[in-house]
Amino acid sequence: MARASSGQAAGGPRAALRDHRLPGRRRAGGRAHIHPYRGEEANHAVNGLLLRADLHTLLDCRLLAIDPDGLRVMVAPSIRATSYAKLHGRTLRARKAGWREPSAEALRLRFEEFERLHGRYR
Repeated sequence: MARASSGQAAGGPRAALRDHRLPGRRRAGGRAHIHPYRGEEANHAVNGLLLRADLHTLLDCRLLAIDPDGLRVMVAPSIRATSYAKLHGRTLRARKAGWREPSAEALRLRFEEFERLHGRYR
């Protein structure tokens, strides 16, 4: 994911979720697009979250989403019997001062898609 024109990296200098030391999960991560990448117009800092690789995959597979009202993590019912259940309802970490927050619109679009697939959570 490209840096914002202001020089701010997507996700700021720390991950959006604390490392919960999920069994068998690698700590390596990267920048995940909130709204799927569809060319350069989607490749900006506010459309990104810094996530571990496994959480990035869950986000891409629509098994994890962020509620834009409160920035709470929602985990799909189909994986709630796994170690990922402990993430359900947790709040994203705040970005450090000076770093741009994720796009509320991108989070809303992704969350609405998650709710269509898995039901309402609010």
